[in-house]
Parts: sequence; structure tokens; C-alpha cells
Amino acid sequence: MCMCVNENLRKIDLAPGYGYAIIPKDWPVLNLADAARSKYVYCGRAMNAMKYGVPPMVVYFSPISYWDIPARDSECDRMDSFYVEYSDACKDAFLHHQVAEEWIRDESGRHICLNRDEWAESFLLFHDGLPIDGAKLPYHESSYKLLDEAHIVRPAGYGYEDEDHVAQVSEENGWEGIYK
Repeated sequence: MCMCVNENLRKIDLAPGYGYAIIPKDWPVLNLADAARSKYVYCGRAMNAMKYGVPPMVVYFSPISYWDIPARDSECDRMDSFYVEYSDACKDAFLHHQVAEEWIRDESGRHICLNRDEWAESFLLFHDGLPIDGAKLPYHESSYKLLDEAHIVRPAGYGYEDEDHVAQVSEENGWEGIYK
């Protein structure tokens, strides 16, 4: 079920027992029909969105936690396929304007991007998990403003499973621990 929270936000129910997502009204949803069966919400953040005429943020509902690393890769691939189908502009940007970074190590061992300027002008779809119950996750700095109001609200008494692990890792090791 999807309903308005205020003039800028909407509430979308997740699978029974998993609460709901609050997202800005202007964020396109790639797979709204899957929301009622999903426990988690991913967001896609498009680098250089205005240049390529695509939405800067999109929402994707998933039964797979963003922190379930082995399963996340296939789920991100599935999200990409929904993104390509969303509009002709999304399809064109995704299929024809992405540039992979090319890295080398110099004599001192530092990583150097050989095509930084070309990459910085290209299209790229970043995948993030939506924060749960107001948690501040390690999003790219430009995402902070966009993600301020978007989050998942779990019902009282919900068992946090992998979300507890993420909080524990962040407190013990800083966010770097999540990505090791």
C-alpha cells in the first residue's frame, strides 16, 4: 500500500512484519508491485543524472538485505535490469555512457586513476541500502542530503538480524569494517 505522508513524502508498506518505507514522492519506484513481498529497500543514485536526463534517485524493493554481500550482487543486477526498462533515457545512459575506472599503482604503492576525468563525466548508478529506523549509513557525501528523509521504519519488537550486526561493526571498527 502506498500513501502520502505529507506533500513531499510517501509511505509504502513492506512485507507483513517488516514495517514500511518513507521515500520522497519524486523518487521513481522501479518495482512497486514487489513492495508487499519485500523486507528491504535499495536506492539507486545516478552520477551525472541531469547531464543524461535521468532521475537522480530511484527506489527498488527487495527481499535481500543490502548487507548480505553474496546475494546483493545478483540483486543489484536485477535492479539494473529494472532501471534499464524504466525509460529510454535510463536505458541509453546505462548501456552507452558508463565508463569503468582504470587503476594502476605507482612506485610508492598509491592507486592512481588513469581516466579520472572521463569517468567523472560518465553515467554511473550507485547502489545503496535505505537506512533503517534513522540509522546513518556510510553513504557517499553527495547522497546525504538526498537520503535525509528516506528510510525504513520497522515495527516495535522487530528482531533486527543483520541490522544489529551492521550497527555492531560500525561501533567497533568504524564503517570500514563493513567493507572488509
